[in-house]
Amino acid sequence: MATSTNTAEVYVGSNEIAGVVDAALIPPQRQTIVSHPLGAEPQAIDLGTAEELWRLEIDVEIDKTDTNGQLALNTAYENASTVTAGYYPEGHTTGNESQTGTAYVTQAPTSGGQGRNQVNEGKYILEFTTRPTEGVVA
Repeated sequence: MATSTNTAEVYVGSNEIAGVVDAALIPPQRQTIVSHPLGAEPQAIDLGTAEELWRLEIDVEIDKTDTNGQLALNTAYENASTVTAGYYPEGHTTGNESQTGTAYVTQAPTSGGQGRNQVNEGKYILEFTTRPTEGVVA
């Protein structure tokens, strides 16, 4: 059994996702705008607009009994539907920071076969439709 490498908790709606080993909210990357004056070294002058969406990457121990967490994400992935995701980097405790929003599941782990081929860990990737809303757990 893997051990959690951080205290982050992730929710689908009001249900905590079981077996989270690690989770990270990744902001979109912005391209550097470079100026090339004649005969001079290129200089970074600004950052362009973000070309990607905010992503939430969740490493999990697969739990086929987590009907309102992992299985809900699997269903959303299969149906190309959205979920309401909540990311709590320091845990879902009063006063802690929260990031919530609507997201598509763009990657879900496979459970593999039986015995040696069985997969026990995997990764979900959620892409938010807009920047997640920052808040504090009440």
